[in-house]
Amino acid sequence: MVDRAHRLCDPQFLPAELGHIKRTFLYNGFPGKLVNSYITRRMRHLHGGETAAREPTQDIRITVPYYQGLSEKIQTISRDLGFTVSFNRSANLGSMLRSDKLKAPPDQRPGAVYQITCTCGALYIGETGNSVSHRFTEHLRSLTRYRNAEARHMGLDVRTRGRPQTLEPTSAMQKALDSSAVAEHAVACQKTATDLSISVLHRELHYKRREIIEALYIRHNRTINKDAGHTVSEAWLPLTAAHMCLHANPTEKHHLTAASIADRLSPDDYTREPTGHPPFP
Repeated sequence: MVDRAHRLCDPQFLPAELGHIKRTFLYNGFPGKLVNSYITRRMRHLHGGETAAREPTQDIRITVPYYQGLSEKIQTISRDLGFTVSFNRSANLGSMLRSDKLKAPPDQRPGAVYQITCTCGALYIGETGNSVSHRFTEHLRSLTRYRNAEARHMGLDVRTRGRPQTLEPTSAMQKALDSSAVAEHAVACQKTATDLSISVLHRELHYKRREIIEALYIRHNRTINKDAGHTVSEAWLPLTAAHMCLHANPTEKHHLTAASIADRLSPDDYTREPTGHPPFP
């Protein structure tokens, strides 16, 4: 409002307009000292009375641990020098010593870049914000939906737990293949869920970092992925290739198979044999 008054009013009318602004804020319950301080500070800025250094001219940001008393002084200095400072929580004795918190099993921890390996040697690389066991189950269910739709297409009687499929068989088959490159490969290679296993390549909770790591793994390995994932600058590829740090090599010895998560699947999810028919075109 002060900026608008300064921009639109002639100099002889500006004091009256500022007085109107002040009365409006006081009428709405704002403290008089705060209103006067802001109007004065803003007018000084508009007239060039405040140094430009108080307004950050560069997008310079630093993050440092918070220490009471010192951090407040750093924040004041940052305004004068034109950079932004933020604070994170430093480690305390409780966080360093506490060991009573129950740790989730590796397959139940969220946030990972993973690989699914087929017994034929094919490799799929993906990322998930859920647990790897949850994501593996989703891939296997896509394969199951394809097998069930294929059986219906052949005129077989299919009985499954839950609601029966209502989508026309050929459409259901195509939808299942579109939802999972792993299911598409298993169908084309005539494999069952027992031929697939999943393992962790990298742990990362941050979504964007996880997408970038996934994309780099895809670019450095021969995979069955349908796309290359997140866009990554080609400038990074020689560097990552030179360090040999992104070749598929699980960071955790824990591997999951269909049998190890059988309690989350129906028997059909991991026992149905392939029919030998090629994938639906």
